[in-house]
Amino acid sequence: DYAALDDSSFATVTLGSAPGKPTLKAHRVRFAFEHAIVEATDQVIALGYRKIGLAPFEHSEPTEDDWQVLGAIEICKQKHGKKVFIPPFLGLHEDEKGFSEWILKHKPDAVVSLHPGAYWWLKELGLRMPKDLGLAVIVSRTDESTPELSGFESSKQILVKEALGLLDHLLKRGERGLPTHPRETLLHFPWVAGTTLRSSK
Repeated sequence: DYAALDDSSFATVTLGSAPGKPTLKAHRVRFAFEHAIVEATDQVIALGYRKIGLAPFEHSEPTEDDWQVLGAIEICKQKHGKKVFIPPFLGLHEDEKGFSEWILKHKPDAVVSLHPGAYWWLKELGLRMPKDLGLAVIVSRTDESTPELSGFESSKQILVKEALGLLDHLLKRGERGLPTHPRETLLHFPWVAGTTLRSSK
Protein backbone atom coordinates (compact mmCIF):
# COMPACT_ATOMS: atom_id res chain seq x y z
CA ASP A 1 0.00 0.00 0.00
CA TYR A 2 1.78 3.15 -1.22
CA ALA A 3 -0.12 5.40 1.16
CA ALA A 4 1.26 3.52 4.17
CA LEU A 5 4.87 3.76 2.96
CA ASP A 6 7.17 6.03 4.97
CA ASP A 7 9.54 7.03 2.20
CA SER A 8 11.38 9.83 4.00
CA SER A 9 14.46 7.66 4.65
CA PHE A 10 14.66 6.01 1.24
CA ALA A 11 15.65 6.83 -2.31
CA THR A 12 13.10 5.23 -4.65
CA VAL A 13 13.18 4.15 -8.29
CA THR A 14 10.45 2.03 -9.90
CA LEU A 15 10.47 -0.25 -12.92
CA GLY A 16 7.41 -0.15 -15.19
CA SER A 17 3.99 0.00 -13.56
CA ALA A 18 1.82 -2.49 -11.70
CA PRO A 19 -1.60 -3.49 -13.13
CA GLY A 20 -4.53 -2.08 -11.18
CA LYS A 21 -2.40 0.21 -9.03
CA PRO A 22 -1.69 3.92 -9.40
CA THR A 23 1.90 4.55 -10.38
CA LEU A 24 4.03 5.52 -7.39
CA LYS A 25 5.15 9.12 -7.91
CA ALA A 26 8.81 8.17 -7.87
CA HIS A 27 11.53 8.20 -10.49
CA ARG A 28 10.82 5.47 -13.03
CA VAL A 29 12.77 3.47 -15.61
CA ARG A 30 10.91 1.65 -18.39
CA PHE A 31 11.10 0.35 -21.93
CA ALA A 32 9.84 2.97 -24.39
CA PHE A 33 6.90 0.84 -25.59
CA GLU A 34 5.15 3.61 -27.48
CA HIS A 35 8.27 4.58 -29.43
CA ALA A 36 8.96 0.91 -30.19
CA ILE A 37 5.48 0.39 -31.64
CA VAL A 38 5.91 3.37 -33.98
CA GLU A 39 9.41 2.24 -35.02
CA ALA A 40 8.31 -1.36 -35.57
CA THR A 41 5.44 -0.13 -37.75
CA ASP A 42 7.90 1.99 -39.74
CA GLN A 43 10.06 -1.10 -40.31
CA VAL A 44 7.05 -3.17 -41.44
CA ILE A 45 5.84 -0.43 -43.80
CA ALA A 46 9.35 -0.12 -45.27
CA LEU A 47 9.28 -3.84 -46.12
CA GLY A 48 6.13 -3.36 -48.20
CA TYR A 49 3.41 -4.68 -45.89
CA ARG A 50 0.11 -2.88 -46.41
CA LYS A 51 -2.48 -4.72 -44.31
CA ILE A 52 -1.02 -4.44 -40.84
CA GLY A 53 -2.55 -5.61 -37.59
CA LEU A 54 -1.41 -3.91 -34.39
CA ALA A 55 -1.80 -6.17 -31.35
CA PRO A 56 -0.85 -4.31 -28.16
CA PHE A 57 -2.57 -6.80 -25.79
CA GLU A 58 -4.08 -5.11 -22.73
CA HIS A 59 -3.78 -6.13 -19.08
CA SER A 60 -6.91 -7.30 -17.23
CA GLU A 61 -6.32 -4.33 -14.92
CA PRO A 62 -5.12 -1.37 -17.02
CA THR A 63 -1.73 0.22 -16.44
CA GLU A 64 -0.25 3.53 -17.55
CA ASP A 65 1.66 1.60 -20.20
CA ASP A 66 -1.61 0.41 -21.77
CA TRP A 67 -2.76 3.99 -22.29
CA GLN A 68 0.58 5.02 -23.79
CA VAL A 69 0.47 2.07 -26.19
CA LEU A 70 -3.02 3.05 -27.36
CA GLY A 71 -1.67 6.54 -28.04
CA ALA A 72 1.13 5.03 -30.14
CA ILE A 73 -1.45 3.23 -32.30
CA GLU A 74 -3.09 6.55 -33.11
CA ILE A 75 0.30 8.04 -34.00
CA CYS A 76 0.91 5.15 -36.42
CA LYS A 77 -2.42 5.76 -38.12
CA GLN A 78 -1.73 9.48 -38.48
CA LYS A 79 1.78 8.87 -39.77
CA HIS A 80 0.98 6.19 -42.36
CA GLY A 81 -2.75 6.60 -42.96
CA LYS A 82 -5.58 4.37 -41.74
CA LYS A 83 -5.83 2.40 -45.01
CA VAL A 84 -2.75 0.27 -44.29
CA PHE A 85 -4.14 -0.98 -40.95
CA ILE A 86 -6.86 -3.43 -40.01
CA PRO A 87 -8.71 -2.77 -36.70
CA PRO A 88 -6.23 -3.36 -33.83
CA PHE A 89 -6.51 -6.34 -31.51
CA LEU A 90 -7.27 -4.95 -28.04
CA GLY A 91 -7.83 -8.24 -26.20
CA LEU A 92 -6.07 -9.40 -23.06
CA HIS A 93 -2.57 -10.90 -22.97
CA GLU A 94 -3.94 -14.42 -22.43
CA ASP A 95 -6.75 -14.22 -25.02
CA GLU A 96 -5.49 -16.71 -27.60
CA LYS A 97 -9.01 -17.46 -28.85
CA GLY A 98 -9.82 -13.79 -29.47
CA PHE A 99 -6.46 -13.21 -31.16
CA SER A 100 -6.94 -16.21 -33.47
CA GLU A 101 -10.45 -15.09 -34.41
CA TRP A 102 -9.10 -11.60 -35.15
CA ILE A 103 -6.43 -13.05 -37.46
CA LEU A 104 -8.89 -15.27 -39.35
CA LYS A 105 -11.44 -12.47 -39.74
CA HIS A 106 -9.14 -9.68 -40.94
CA LYS A 107 -6.30 -11.68 -42.57
CA PRO A 108 -3.45 -9.18 -42.02
CA ASP A 109 -0.26 -9.50 -44.05
CA ALA A 110 1.79 -8.48 -40.99
CA VAL A 111 1.26 -8.28 -37.23
CA VAL A 112 3.02 -5.97 -34.78
CA SER A 113 2.63 -7.68 -31.40
CA LEU A 114 3.58 -6.48 -27.95
CA HIS A 115 4.70 -9.91 -26.77
CA PRO A 116 6.17 -13.04 -28.43
CA GLY A 117 3.32 -15.39 -27.52
CA ALA A 118 1.70 -14.31 -30.79
CA TYR A 119 4.35 -16.34 -32.63
CA TRP A 120 3.10 -19.62 -31.17
CA TRP A 121 -0.55 -18.73 -31.65
CA LEU A 122 0.07 -17.98 -35.33
CA LYS A 123 1.94 -21.28 -35.68
CA GLU A 124 -1.06 -23.12 -34.20
CA LEU A 125 -3.21 -21.57 -36.95
CA GLY A 126 -0.88 -23.19 -39.48
CA LEU A 127 0.61 -19.86 -40.58
CA ARG A 128 4.23 -19.62 -41.65
CA MET A 129 6.33 -16.56 -40.97
CA PRO A 130 7.29 -14.72 -43.07
CA LYS A 131 5.80 -16.71 -46.00
CA ASP A 132 2.13 -16.37 -45.00
CA LEU A 133 2.43 -13.20 -42.95
CA GLY A 134 5.07 -11.15 -41.19
CA LEU A 135 5.48 -10.77 -37.43
CA ALA A 136 7.26 -8.02 -35.53
CA VAL A 137 7.51 -8.37 -31.76
CA ILE A 138 7.98 -5.40 -29.44
CA VAL A 139 9.15 -7.34 -26.38
CA SER A 140 11.23 -10.21 -27.74
CA ARG A 141 11.97 -13.13 -25.42
CA THR A 142 13.27 -16.25 -27.12
CA ASP A 143 14.53 -19.65 -26.07
CA GLU A 144 16.16 -22.48 -28.01
CA SER A 145 12.80 -23.60 -29.44
CA THR A 146 11.94 -20.18 -30.83
CA PRO A 147 13.58 -18.71 -33.96
CA GLU A 148 15.03 -15.24 -33.89
CA LEU A 149 11.96 -13.02 -33.95
CA SER A 150 11.95 -9.74 -35.84
CA GLY A 151 11.68 -6.99 -33.25
CA PHE A 152 13.50 -5.37 -30.38
CA GLU A 153 16.26 -6.95 -28.33
CA SER A 154 14.79 -5.92 -25.00
CA SER A 155 16.61 -6.75 -21.76
CA LYS A 156 15.35 -6.65 -18.19
CA GLN A 157 18.96 -6.71 -17.04
CA ILE A 158 19.64 -3.41 -18.79
CA LEU A 159 16.49 -1.89 -17.27
CA VAL A 160 17.58 -2.98 -13.79
CA LYS A 161 21.12 -1.71 -14.37
CA GLU A 162 19.79 1.71 -15.39
CA ALA A 163 17.50 1.82 -12.34
CA LEU A 164 20.37 0.91 -10.00
CA GLY A 165 22.53 3.61 -11.56
CA LEU A 166 19.83 6.20 -10.95
CA LEU A 167 19.35 4.93 -7.40
CA ASP A 168 23.08 5.24 -6.74
CA HIS A 169 22.98 8.82 -8.09
CA LEU A 170 20.11 9.73 -5.73
CA LEU A 171 21.87 8.24 -2.72
CA LYS A 172 25.11 10.08 -3.45
CA ARG A 173 23.18 13.36 -3.68
CA GLY A 174 21.34 12.62 -0.44
CA GLU A 175 17.95 12.67 -2.16
CA ARG A 176 15.42 10.82 -0.01
CA GLY A 177 11.64 10.54 -0.15
CA LEU A 178 9.39 10.87 -3.17
CA PRO A 179 10.54 13.61 -5.55
CA THR A 180 8.62 16.79 -6.24
CA HIS A 181 9.42 16.37 -9.94
CA PRO A 182 9.63 12.63 -10.77
CA ARG A 183 12.00 11.69 -13.57
CA GLU A 184 11.08 9.05 -16.16
CA THR A 185 13.89 7.35 -18.08
CA LEU A 186 12.85 5.70 -21.35
CA LEU A 187 15.17 3.04 -22.74
CA HIS A 188 15.32 2.28 -26.46
CA PHE A 189 16.57 -1.15 -27.52
CA PRO A 190 18.10 -2.10 -30.89
CA TRP A 191 15.99 -3.42 -33.75
CA VAL A 192 16.80 -6.98 -34.84
CA ALA A 193 15.83 -7.96 -38.40
CA GLY A 194 15.18 -11.54 -37.30
CA THR A 195 13.45 -14.19 -39.41
CA THR A 196 9.71 -13.45 -39.06
CA LEU A 197 9.57 -10.53 -41.50
CA ARG A 198 10.46 -10.67 -45.19
CA SER A 199 13.92 -9.47 -46.16
CA SER A 200 14.37 -5.96 -47.50
CA LYS A 201 14.37 -5.72 -51.28
